[in-house]
Amino acid sequence: MKLNEIGVGIFVVLILSLLFWFAIKQDGWDKDSINKWATENSCEVVSIERTVFDHGPFWFVDEDDRIYKVNVKDRLEHPRVTYFRFKVWGFDQEWSN
Repeated sequence: MKLNEIGVGIFVVLILSLLFWFAIKQDGWDKDSINKWATENSCEVVSIERTVFDHGPFWFVDEDDRIYKVNVKDRLEHPRVTYFRFKVWGFDQEWSN
């Protein structure tokens, strides 16, 4: 095995490790953004569920979008459901009820 092949192998392993780490951390970053939004909007997060088939109020979803169904209590303690669509940069939020 040549030294050049070893270098390419190490590079590939590093890139794959970085992508794996990013995929794991992305879920935590999304949930942090949802909790920050809730605090800014005087809501209390009850539960956060990442959905696959339930797109809520979002009619068009790209394959790289991440959808979360979030149960919250508003400032009057009323239960509400909202959906978040995370894209590569930023997110959209829509109320379901």
